Amino acid sequence: PLSQIKLLPTGGINLENISKFMDNGSDGVGIGGQLFDKKLIEEENWNSLKRHFLAYINAIKGNN
Repeated sequence: PLSQIKLLPTGGINLENISKFMDNGSDGVGIGGQLFDKKLIEEENWNSLKRHFLAYINAIKGNN
């Protein structure tokens, strides 16, 4: 009944469930802690962090 309202869920979004949110009508998602992998940042593992970011981008693009 409220299809004109855009949905942007936040909290608990990760690579395992992002497609479920997108497949069920979300217009986007808000990602915080899951996006910025603390271990990769502490290790200064920038290549792996970039791959991690790209995995999220690809998960979202796969649903558009």
